[in-house]
Amino acid sequence: MGRSAGATWVVMAALLGSSACAPEPTALFTVMGTGVAGLGDDDVAAAQAQLYMPMDVIPDGTNAYVVDWNNNRIRRWDRDGDRVWTAVGSARSGDGPDGVAPTESNLNHCTDLAPSPDGRWLLADWHNHRLRWVDFDANTIEAAYGTGDPGFAGDGGPAVDADFSYPVTVRFDSEGALLVADQGNNRVRRIDGGVIQTVVGTGRGTGFDPETGEALDRCVGANALGVLPCYEGDGGPALQATLNNTLGQSGVPMGRIEVDGDGGLWIADTNNHVVRFVDPDTGIIDTVAGAGAIGGDDGDAQSATFASPHDLALAPDGSLYIADTDNHCIRVLRDGVVSTAAGVCGEPGYDGDGGPPGQGRLNSPYGVAVQDDGLVLIADTFNHVLRAFRP
Repeated sequence: MGRSAGATWVVMAALLGSSACAPEPTALFTVMGTGVAGLGDDDVAAAQAQLYMPMDVIPDGTNAYVVDWNNNRIRRWDRDGDRVWTAVGSARSGDGPDGVAPTESNLNHCTDLAPSPDGRWLLADWHNHRLRWVDFDANTIEAAYGTGDPGFAGDGGPAVDADFSYPVTVRFDSEGALLVADQGNNRVRRIDGGVIQTVVGTGRGTGFDPETGEALDRCVGANALGVLPCYEGDGGPALQATLNNTLGQSGVPMGRIEVDGDGGLWIADTNNHVVRFVDPDTGIIDTVAGAGAIGGDDGDAQSATFASPHDLALAPDGSLYIADTDNHCIRVLRDGVVSTAAGVCGEPGYDGDGGPPGQGRLNSPYGVAVQDDGLVLIADTFNHVLRAFRP
């Protein structure tokens, strides 16, 4: 990479906000991980921490939580101290009991962690098909919503009795209600006052034969046997729209959501290769970026193309960052134009630290987030690292 370790640290310190030297606003850096998949030790420097397919990153002030997906745990990065330790998960796959310490609980490919209005955190325990409360102050983890049985049931009733199918993202809106991206059901559901309702999606393409486990209605793009178009509904009520996510245990986390301060809902409609938006006042859904075709072209938001965007994140300045996973790059929607923010689209790899983010290479980034001070964090999944840059 053409830098000594000392020089690399000086520039990285500038990237992370140190006053030691002038910042390099275009620098891309690895901030966590060795690049080698593994379990690794706890309470280590970020550069010494091992990750195994990090799927997402969740800002917490100047710090962050990292979804260490294949290790079945959530890691916490103390940015100022540059230390990493496990916050949730025993690193054993399973469905842990209630009431134990968060680090003693078994998880099954968890995918998200979100702060709730009451100070607790809500965990999306993806492969266990349920949501769990994490209370770091009380040092406990408890069941929250969902029976743990994969399927679709419970709308109009108590969310504790609902069935989910791979709940991938959890977000609290400005009113304190919870929005859940229910990936395997091709829906977004809302929990308010303990009652659950679908707010986006017809669920088309997600009916299963109970004997074979096979989908009864397959969507184009969902798998090789796809036969139904599942990109419909723009300009109409979000409840009548169709979303398109890969189904079943062979899938990966996708179809993530973001909520803005006005209650607007942004959706990475992964297998439709677009970003969609639900207006909080009208309930109308529209595509805001992407032509609905696979590609990697920048330009006007309606003509730009993506290849399986899995995640998105809003920045303080209103920009929307998009993890364009199968293009191996991070894109940004700003003022109606899509451009590449990090990575060389179409060229997977692991290089470019210390240089402009648009010249570095990523490998299937599944997650992106933006901290309050504008630092963009990338879950560089197949490189098994967390990377960052300042736009």
